[in-house]
Amino acid sequence: MRFAILCLLSGPVLFCTRAGGQAAKPDGIEASPRVQPGLHVPERANGALPPVLPPPEISPPQGRYDQPVEVTLKETVAGAAIHYTLDGSLPTGADPVYEKPLKLRGPTILRAKAFKPGFTKSITVQQVFVIGD
Repeated sequence: MRFAILCLLSGPVLFCTRAGGQAAKPDGIEASPRVQPGLHVPERANGALPPVLPPPEISPPQGRYDQPVEVTLKETVAGAAIHYTLDGSLPTGADPVYEKPLKLRGPTILRAKAFKPGFTKSITVQQVFVIGD
């Protein structure tokens, strides 16, 4: 039997599970009332969670620019796709994939996230560009 800790806003919850199984109260252990008996725990290869992708790198850094600026995004894991938004919304797999430098001509909130099969998506990175007056 394998144990997992589920962290909630008000503290951790201990429950017991088998890979691909249901959460259950371990024998001899008082389970928190927040344990959800029907909670499904997905099966993972070798019981391990997939590695988390590092966030994309954005260059040049955020800031105030007098003229339009060309911004590049760089993945740090080969084969990762970078999805981005220019309106401050959180990027998803449905947003544009970065392929070439972005020409920013006005105030922009650039957000980017890396995605790759077999990996957990990266955290979202954000840079704010103020261009012009």
